[in-house]
Amino acid sequence: MFESRRKLRRRRDRLFVRRRRLGRHEQVILSILAVLIGAAAAYGAIAFRWTIGAVQLGFFGFSSERGYGLAAELPWWQVLLAPAAGGLLIGLFIHYVMPGRLFRRAPQAVGRKLGVRLMSESM
Repeated sequence: MFESRRKLRRRRDRLFVRRRRLGRHEQVILSILAVLIGAAAAYGAIAFRWTIGAVQLGFFGFSSERGYGLAAELPWWQVLLAPAAGGLLIGLFIHYVMPGRLFRRAPQAVGRKLGVRLMSESM
């Protein structure tokens, strides 16, 4: 019994030493983080596509990627209403939630660096 505990301690100690050695190698840590971040981004893209399909199913009644032929059969007001409602929601989101009410874009950053004020910043 005592000997089996000693063997378990040795195995545990070896595992801890291996984990410490692995933690010292920055390339291994960065590689693991890259894989985890890549997997999270991939699942985020899949979830984004499913969300688009769910919204399309709610507004149009189908979630096919070949929606042009199916949308041609819908009434004109339904085809017009879906993007208008989405634009209204995005506009309300920007107005009430976004700080400064502007997206931070590359032209704005370049304009600030050069000392030029863009038309979209004066709104």
